[in-house]
Amino acid sequence: MGIKSLLAIHVISHKNFYNRETYNDIIYSTFCKNLNNYLSRGINIPVFFYDSDNCNIDKNKYEKNIIVVLIEDKLLLDNKKNNLSHITDDKEFSIISFAISKNSHRLSPFFEEKNLVRVYEYKTLEDMINATILDLAHFLCKSLTNHKQKVFISHAKLDGKSLAKDLQHYISTDTKLDSFFDANHIQESSNWADDLEKGVRDSIVLVYYTDLYSSRLWCRKEILFAKKHDRPIVVVNLLKDKEDRSFPYMANVPIMKVSKLNDKNMRLVLKSILVESVRHYYQHLVLDSFLEENSLKEFTPLASAPELLTLINKNECEKFLYPDPPLGNEELEILNSYKKECYFTPLMYLNKNKEKRELKIAISISESQDIEEYNQRLYHLRSFIVELARYLLVFNSKLMYGGDLGYINKEFNFVEILAQLVMSYNEEYKESEIITNYTSYPYYEKILDEHKTNLLDIVEFKDIEPDSKYNLKDIDELEKNYITSETLTKMREVMTKNMDIKIVAGGKNENFAGKYPGILEETYLAVIDEKPVYLVGGFGGGTKKIIDTLKGDISEIFSVEYQLKNPSFKKLYEYYESIGESEKIDYEKMNLFFKEKGIKGLNNGLTIEENEILFESTNLYEIVSLIIKGINNIK
Repeated sequence: MGIKSLLAIHVISHKNFYNRETYNDIIYSTFCKNLNNYLSRGINIPVFFYDSDNCNIDKNKYEKNIIVVLIEDKLLLDNKKNNLSHITDDKEFSIISFAISKNSHRLSPFFEEKNLVRVYEYKTLEDMINATILDLAHFLCKSLTNHKQKVFISHAKLDGKSLAKDLQHYISTDTKLDSFFDANHIQESSNWADDLEKGVRDSIVLVYYTDLYSSRLWCRKEILFAKKHDRPIVVVNLLKDKEDRSFPYMANVPIMKVSKLNDKNMRLVLKSILVESVRHYYQHLVLDSFLEENSLKEFTPLASAPELLTLINKNECEKFLYPDPPLGNEELEILNSYKKECYFTPLMYLNKNKEKRELKIAISISESQDIEEYNQRLYHLRSFIVELARYLLVFNSKLMYGGDLGYINKEFNFVEILAQLVMSYNEEYKESEIITNYTSYPYYEKILDEHKTNLLDIVEFKDIEPDSKYNLKDIDELEKNYITSETLTKMREVMTKNMDIKIVAGGKNENFAGKYPGILEETYLAVIDEKPVYLVGGFGGGTKKIIDTLKGDISEIFSVEYQLKNPSFKKLYEYYESIGESEKIDYEKMNLFFKEKGIKGLNNGLTIEENEILFESTNLYEIVSLIIKGINNIK
């Protein structure tokens, strides 16, 4: 059985809404993957974005669909083109609407009758977005569980009581949450310990981490109760000076630092509490569904990654299932010293009996120019490549990549991410390089020696130089582009010869260097050489066009006539013609080859039906699961 799709968030807004991408980015970063840290675990709820005039949501892909409507003036003024009745009339959708404009209720009768979240009441964009995330998180919690959310405020009396009372008052007056505050909820005649544990057992636990917190017995017990009952915990770091000894079991949880608890920071604290609750309930939903689907009664689900305290609290349990991605080797080594090989993520379980083979896997994944047509952004593709690389390294693969790995890209430094993954998941990386980076003329000249030395023992750099027949001195721009084109092809041929498997996603369709889009030429060479190829089509780009061609629907984009519209390609093609080598650029030959080979020509260990899923899926773990399954089926 595979990785089931249970819930997705669909965000609808006007395409000309000025702050649209700011809202989109933060919603994605909060509920799917952290855009400031692609290595973080994330909640991993799929998030998609739709233009209000073209929001065709396939509700059958997910068991539950959360619709987020961002209503502002552009949407109101253009409401004739943005009729959302097909969304609002569908009772299977769960809809939450945010009024960014004071007139949002005028969009349609549906919104007049609904309680809009009035974010326009906040003065700054930051506060408006924080309010959006807070209410969306609360809405998601209600969608994931029938229980009303209750906050247990854990604090030291001497330096945290007044702060806790302030938050309790804020919760009771400004939110729809309940709070459990020990002084108010426990009667003098009650068994203090029993009532405390009961209060923790069905609550979100908020820790006010002050200077005296770790020195107080009941504070420590409250943490231990929360860990015992697998409760969501958020720690607010309010240290002013220092503490003599921090409580060691207050780790493996999110921690936020605030200097003072004013209204703004209390909203941020509540937002963190609710987001952590979403993570907790969503992960239990995913894990429980997986256990049921695979009839795994002997496993205990954990909403968070396991720690030694987990094993002590659940000593009678034999096996544990925790959310993807897996822990790094350094943590697993400690856990295995207590109880060996009993910790699995869903993906690790599906491949638990598979032999680890040292395969050389070439990744051909690059920017998809039409990814927004698939209701995604570039960071969806980046999140995928990080998780793919993570699991390939977990299963002992060596990675190969052709082109620029983004050595100085501050937004997404893929090579730095790969280096961290290698060190976390491959214990033998110092014995031989795990990643091979092929770079052709003249691009390798841009990689500084410092970048190479930073990656010693991890990355092997292969500079593919032009054939010796080319004279690189005193050449004009056209000659240089020609030599660049030929050397790119040479690099792809060398990489194809040395690799065992090819994985392809995204890719440019136009404005590329060389004779062909890199994705197209690399896939063509791999299929010719009968190397297994995996085409991930859910992110669009050149990969999707190749898939269409395999099915007999040849795209005009993959033709000389279409590419001649690009002035740079036109000049290059004319140069090939002038030296009598125009036959080297033959799109028709490639298209006919792909059409003839069909899906079976991918030779990748997957059935036609499984490849069809791979062609369409945007579920990160479903995609990775299928690729690993195919690799395991290859003899």
